[in-house]
This record gives sequence, C-alpha cells and structure tokens, in this order.
Amino acid sequence: MAQIAPLRKTLSLFGKDELERYHERYYERIKERIRDWETQKKDFLFHDAQALILVGATDAATCPQEDAILATQNILLAAHAMGLGTCLIGFAVLALTRDQSIGKAIGLTRGENIYSVIAVGWPDEYYHKIIPRKKIIPRYYGI
Repeated sequence: MAQIAPLRKTLSLFGKDELERYHERYYERIKERIRDWETQKKDFLFHDAQALILVGATDAATCPQEDAILATQNILLAAHAMGLGTCLIGFAVLALTRDQSIGKAIGLTRGENIYSVIAVGWPDEYYHKIIPRKKIIPRYYGI
C-alpha cells in the first residue's frame, strides 16, 4: 500500500501521515532488503542471528512495558557477559504490533504484548576498545 501515492496523500490530508513517512524513510530500503532475501537469502533484519528472544508481558501486569524493558536490559547485559552479541530489532516489534497474524503464528495469545525483540548470536567481530563517548556531566539538585 505504501507504493500507492494517491492513498498516501489522501491519508495525509486527514492527519494520518504514517504511511507517507514510512514511504519516505524506509520503503526503498525495505524493498531492496526483501529482494536481497528473495534472491540471495541474505538476512538484513535479524543479521543471521542464531536465536531471537522476544520479551513481553501480559495486560494483567502492573507495569508491563517497564517490566519488559528492564528484563531486556538484563538479557543484553547477561548475553554480553557470556560473549554473545545482541541487537535490538525494533522493526520486528513494530511488525508484531501492526500485523496480528505474526503474533498468532508464533503463539501469542490475547493480552500478550511484545516490547522488544533481541537478535542473539556469536559475533563475527570483537572490539578491543570502547568507542569514544561524550563526557557525562552529572547534575545535582538539592532537596
């Protein structure tokens, strides 16, 4: 549907510009990646990861999104400590949110929501230095 310009423009007139923004930002790149998958079986979405971890919670949780994000951080730290490489795949979370058939295919039940998808595997490259970061300047406020 993103390739249909009149549809994008009409939706934008009604304040629904998500399709137009998707088309501008991602459409061509996604189309190329799908073509690469179909012709070369080259995986640009999950980076040929050996495993995926989906982190979610049910609607019944008190703070489902916060709990899932905290669990995600712990998983990332634990994987790194074990020498594994990780990559958060935000596009997969978006796909699960927008297309309910994907959730059904992987066995999600009603009320279960996925908040992060983590690709996990043995890294092809190891870095011996930490990349330079901007200096952190803490701020203190008196109470």
